Amino acid sequence: MNNITIKIVLVAIFLATFSSIASASNVKGKVAGYDANRKSTPLRNARIVALPSMQGVMSSAAGEFSLEVREDDSLLVVSSAGYTADTLVISAISDKQNIIVQLQNIELEGINVTGSKVATTLDFSGGMRTETITTRGLQKAACCNLSESFTTTPSVDVQYTDAITGSKRIQLLGLQSIYTQFQQKNIPMMRGLASNYGFAFVPGQWLHEISISKGAATVKNGFESITGLINIDYKLPEHENPTTLNFYINDMPMMEVNADHTIKVSDKVTTTLFMHGNLFKREIDHNDDGFLDKPMGNQINILNRWEAGTGIWESRSDFQFMIDDRKGGQMNYHNGNNNDSLRWGMRVKTNRYNANIRNGFMLGDEGANIGTLLSFTHHKQDSYFGNRVFNAEQNSFYANIMYQLPLGASHNDEHHSEHIFSNSNLTTGISLQYDNYREFFNYFYSSLAYRRDNDANVMVPGLFVEYAFGIFNNLNIIAGLRGDIPIINYDTIVMPKSDEETNKVLLTPRLHLKYGIIPDKLVFAASVGRGWRVARELAENSSYLASNRNYILQTHNTIEEAYNYGANMYWTFNLLGCPVDFNMDFYRTDFINQLVVDLDKSPDEVHLYKLDANDKSYSNAFQVDATFQPITNFFITAAYRMNDVKQTTADELRDKPLQSKHKSFLNFQYNTEMNEWAFDFTIDYNGSGRLPMDANGIIKRYEPFVLMNAQVTKAFKFFDIYIGGENLTNYRIKDAIKGNLTPFAAGFDASMIYGPVTGICVYLGIRYKIY
Repeated sequence: MNNITIKIVLVAIFLATFSSIASASNVKGKVAGYDANRKSTPLRNARIVALPSMQGVMSSAAGEFSLEVREDDSLLVVSSAGYTADTLVISAISDKQNIIVQLQNIELEGINVTGSKVATTLDFSGGMRTETITTRGLQKAACCNLSESFTTTPSVDVQYTDAITGSKRIQLLGLQSIYTQFQQKNIPMMRGLASNYGFAFVPGQWLHEISISKGAATVKNGFESITGLINIDYKLPEHENPTTLNFYINDMPMMEVNADHTIKVSDKVTTTLFMHGNLFKREIDHNDDGFLDKPMGNQINILNRWEAGTGIWESRSDFQFMIDDRKGGQMNYHNGNNNDSLRWGMRVKTNRYNANIRNGFMLGDEGANIGTLLSFTHHKQDSYFGNRVFNAEQNSFYANIMYQLPLGASHNDEHHSEHIFSNSNLTTGISLQYDNYREFFNYFYSSLAYRRDNDANVMVPGLFVEYAFGIFNNLNIIAGLRGDIPIINYDTIVMPKSDEETNKVLLTPRLHLKYGIIPDKLVFAASVGRGWRVARELAENSSYLASNRNYILQTHNTIEEAYNYGANMYWTFNLLGCPVDFNMDFYRTDFINQLVVDLDKSPDEVHLYKLDANDKSYSNAFQVDATFQPITNFFITAAYRMNDVKQTTADELRDKPLQSKHKSFLNFQYNTEMNEWAFDFTIDYNGSGRLPMDANGIIKRYEPFVLMNAQVTKAFKFFDIYIGGENLTNYRIKDAIKGNLTPFAAGFDASMIYGPVTGICVYLGIRYKIY
């Protein structure tokens, strides 16, 4: 046992035996709410939380609870889905052993299904199906970055890009993340150059929640959503402690530090500083292939948020700065041997700066408002892979100005009568997305040197209108239409311009519907819409730089277009006295235009070309999942997903390579009554999938594999300590790097990855909460 391991064990033993010495007392009571007949009824699974200690419990089937509060606790917050939360001053409670809390109903446009799901919530309000990974869900995994934050939900797949860079992407509805629109509080992110490595640029410990909407999103969010919309939000001062610290280390060892601190400048101005740093300097090669299993590197990431508001005006501004440097390749290459022409090395260095501001203005007392979103991003990447050089720069500007007008009489109007304009909103606005790209690609193939400069200016102005209305409290419809004009100018002409429809208006219609068959119990939702995007052929497929495949580029700035159709059913019921949340959905994506990434024509080439009008490319995604609670505080989530993704490659319609068609997910979550202990265990089954065609025209398949993750958390008064393990089955892809002995010859390929390269990983972390 080395010194670092000994130190970790000693620290863990010390912290595990340390307990709070503050005195505590017990409070008991009952939580009730009004039913449909305005009769008081006990509320099961209501949450009772003491502040500032954040100790909490959930009420029993009879609405009863018992909670130990600390000496410095001053408030008791009681909440339940569908009811207005209530806050009690503990010192003002006369009988702390017989507390009665009566929660009031709230009127919703749809339903908000939270109840028994502590880690994940499902929301249908306003007509769209939105799954949210809460803070509790994010804490169920190590969550070093955004990609690892999705391991707690069965809806999203984590995809390994290659065996050299260690980067990961996600898949939604069986398609790559480039077809999912990513936003940080409604501002686009993860575009262009960030599509390959951008998930590592978002620290998981900064996140407050992640919202996932499958299918085409509403038109006010933009034109790029094809398979869905994922919106992330960082911690908010009103949701979190003023100061938090997180220390993480794993057995490799990789170290990570996160910190955030909030300062209330005045009654109207608040600022929060987020800081992140990670470091990994050790060379490891557990599979003895001569290449690093995990790249060395470090990252510095700083974000400063400012919030201000006067009641009729609210503003939030974010300023972010990040430097990321990762090094990989053959063993000892970066230890003074990088001038050795016989060794293969990799380095990707990224500088990224971002500034955005959101403003909201209330116009009178009728609810009309104007919202503005502005963002600027600078992204610079310098990289080499063996004898290939790929340097690129992207400058992006985004603007969105929206006007929202409530229509119809207010529900608070005593003369109000139900009509089609009741509970409805009209939203209209204009937007602009501008991207300036500079790309330099230099490589050798068959002893010949090639250079390709891929520069372009892409500007997309657009306008949109959206009408959302709800009627009879159980039907919600959102209908939207937007028109955008893609304007593409080339600074360097590398090939004749394609026949893409640039400088023409592209219409994007979308429709969402939600119907409560049994309000709050049985809900049906559906959506249909068109989405499109401008592809960046080299940047979005740079993972193949980790090979000697020659790029055969036959198109440029392809405008991809697809239609998405989907339906979802949610049903909540009791089974033998246990609450069950059941969900089933199906989505189909049909591509009209697409950039085809063809790995089947030759094992030494990657062909990039536009989908032929007579060829097909589509995705069918089916998922069924259920969460139930057999006993108090014990939750089980089981899911099955089928991704039938096909695309015409090498003149034949085939399954998408490197993807499991069938997947299963099983999660066990248990919290003790006082939330002092939390246990999580997840099993992921990944079915068989195909590999690209080899030189003999043979298509092979990889075998199914199982991944397991587990974590235990112990909560103390001012900090939490968590220990966990990833990939507990120790599964690793055999021969992850083809041709590893001759990395400069044909046949070298580290991009054919469908699972993990590194084995089991054990980690230890501490979260401090400073009030």
